[in-house]
Amino acid sequence: PVNNDQFINNLKSFALKAGLVIVLFTISLVILAFMTTGNGPSSYANNVLKELKSGNCGSIYQMASEEFKSQTTSDEWTEVCARISPVLAGEHNQQSVQIETVDGDVKIAQTNYRVKGDNETDYRVTINLINKAGEWEVDSLGSTAIEPEA
Repeated sequence: PVNNDQFINNLKSFALKAGLVIVLFTISLVILAFMTTGNGPSSYANNVLKELKSGNCGSIYQMASEEFKSQTTSDEWTEVCARISPVLAGEHNQQSVQIETVDGDVKIAQTNYRVKGDNETDYRVTINLINKAGEWEVDSLGSTAIEPEA
């Protein structure tokens, strides 16, 4: 004979565990989506690279941290950006994103790209971001030519 109360308790326990698994899975998906889209550092760096490739130097300067702006004037940045952006004409792919919490709520991220240049040279573009008050900002960026493999 089957005890109805025991059967009902087992069914409730199973339903509770299944519900918990579904909730945890949903939370994991939300965290993953945040890290790869929207306001995450990967998405922000993609926007910075898009602005750089388009030659929107002023836009990038507006996205920069106070530290960046204290070391580089708008005119200096525009001069550097104007030299870099025409070279980065080709396709790009994001090679890595590293995120680290350095002090309480302060986060830093480094995003590396490989970009085809206008002269068939590939370039490594590194975009360093900082997040102090819940918003990502450009802390530094640079590009170097990648030597062709022999």
